[in-house]
Amino acid sequence: MDTSEQQYEVIVIGGGAAGLTAGLFVARQGYSVLLISKEFGGQTFTTDEIENYPGIGRITGPALMQAFVYQAREAGVTMEHAMVQSIHKEESGHAVTTPKGEFHCRALIVAHGKSPRHLGVEREAEFFNDIAYGVPHDTVLLKGKNIAVVGGANSAMQAIIALNGIAKNIYGIVRAENYRGEAPLLKKIAQCTNFTPHFSSTLTAFTGEPRQLEGIAIVNTDGTETSLDVDYIIGAMGLETNVTFLSDLVALDDKKQVIIDNQCQTSAEGIFACGDATTSPYKQIVISAGEGAKAGLTAARYIAAKEGTPMVIDWGYRG
Repeated sequence: MDTSEQQYEVIVIGGGAAGLTAGLFVARQGYSVLLISKEFGGQTFTTDEIENYPGIGRITGPALMQAFVYQAREAGVTMEHAMVQSIHKEESGHAVTTPKGEFHCRALIVAHGKSPRHLGVEREAEFFNDIAYGVPHDTVLLKGKNIAVVGGANSAMQAIIALNGIAKNIYGIVRAENYRGEAPLLKKIAQCTNFTPHFSSTLTAFTGEPRQLEGIAIVNTDGTETSLDVDYIIGAMGLETNVTFLSDLVALDDKKQVIIDNQCQTSAEGIFACGDATTSPYKQIVISAGEGAKAGLTAARYIAAKEGTPMVIDWGYRG
């Protein structure tokens, strides 16, 4: 382990739209900022196509996030690929411990987002080569395969639409009685030609040898079981928050989301939060970016106030 210690004015945890934007706005205020994340781009990087980011039109998730990363680096954000192990309070701020060392800051921004929810079915780990959590970018590798897409909201519909015409057969496994999500996606999924939905159904078992998936079993709410020949599974059952490293530092709601006010402040002094892991009700890329900007400015204002130099933010407002 590298035991080096480094001091920054702000540390941002999380490399998605919220974290990258927070880092950008802190850096533009002239403060040193370190962004720590196990990957840069977040969940947006796994999105095959985005159509609702204002001013952009249609773009892939990787292309959009590469632009975010480039702009943050150009502004002076230092980026570290690492997993946060723990955070603890110290006299002048907080210390963030990673396998690459311990980093210190005066203000901390939590923007770590959420992780894909696993299927929760026995033997799931045996078929890690045949299960993706989100749409694989290289869909050509799935050409001619029988694919099950588990989930009933936007991400599941996006996967089915992306694979239509590429996969041999697509089976939708949905707990509810229908898909629920954005109207354009509902319209597109109705036009998919090699797609069979199984509503009111739950995935219960895998068949095949380890690392060689052959099929799945699903059970309907009336108790009937169906077997499907499947080569590949896409889990699109939503996301869950991982707050292990936050321990008892900040207040969480009953969904383990970080509670924030309208300026992205948490219950702890010097800790701010933004993005999907917070109580902000809408989990959209543009909203995560906007909340990231707000968190970055609030953290910068916090440091400025500590220095006794109120910060001019917008239209002459002095925070």
